[in-house]
Amino acid sequence: MSMKLIELGGFDTVPAISTGNLREDNIANAKLYQRLLKNGENTGLYPVFVKKNYEFDYFRLRLSDRGVKDRETYQKAVSQMLEDVNWKCFEVWQGRMLYDYKLDCCVSTRDYEEYMEDLIPPVSDEYNSLFDNAKEIESFGLHDEEEMDTKYAETFIHFEDYVVVLLPIRNPWEALAWFPMGSFNSCPSPSCQIALAKGLYEKYGARIMFIGLDRLTYYLEKPLLKKYETEAAAKTLIIVDGDLYPDYEETVKGIIGRHTWQFWWD
Repeated sequence: MSMKLIELGGFDTVPAISTGNLREDNIANAKLYQRLLKNGENTGLYPVFVKKNYEFDYFRLRLSDRGVKDRETYQKAVSQMLEDVNWKCFEVWQGRMLYDYKLDCCVSTRDYEEYMEDLIPPVSDEYNSLFDNAKEIESFGLHDEEEMDTKYAETFIHFEDYVVVLLPIRNPWEALAWFPMGSFNSCPSPSCQIALAKGLYEKYGARIMFIGLDRLTYYLEKPLLKKYETEAAAKTLIIVDGDLYPDYEETVKGIIGRHTWQFWWD
């Protein structure tokens, strides 16, 4: 039987809130995360939601098969992954994604700049009013709010299977070195995911909140309300996840004032 990553790391954990009401539990767990995040300022422990039964075998390739067999080698693999990320930055990550999935025919910096400009198509007459009346949306959860309204959610979201891992890290993006994900379909590799997470935190204050097998949730203590910030973030999200963010104006509408950003790669 494969060792669970939580056991391998010897982390302290807090069980997720599970009452059977998905919508209420969704919001309650987001509030739990906020409290633990605040507590972490004193304890030095960073909270992140994962499934408690994640087995190491799933993540073996995402750790580049560095011979991880015990806690010591696990820690060394994590340190090596974080060291690798030092050779990447947000712009490198973005350029890599664009080259791999969007700009494989482009050969110059100008090609890249034109592509980024084209990401903002003509918008509706109501577009600017989004920023004129922008306000914080206080009700939010671990998962997308609309997702909780469907019967389909009950088949794959079970909060009793979740746990909050308390990681001894200083930077939120480091959580993705302890629980790496990626390298399937169009999902960025684990090291690129960390470079992305670092960039989103430094630019927008977005923190890793939930790490799933094929999805991530980011939390923003201060949601984006300003036009230039929201537009820049929207461009990035379209590049990151064209499934959830295929349309520019809808992406802006979907993130302005919101405390969480969702990513999903099928």
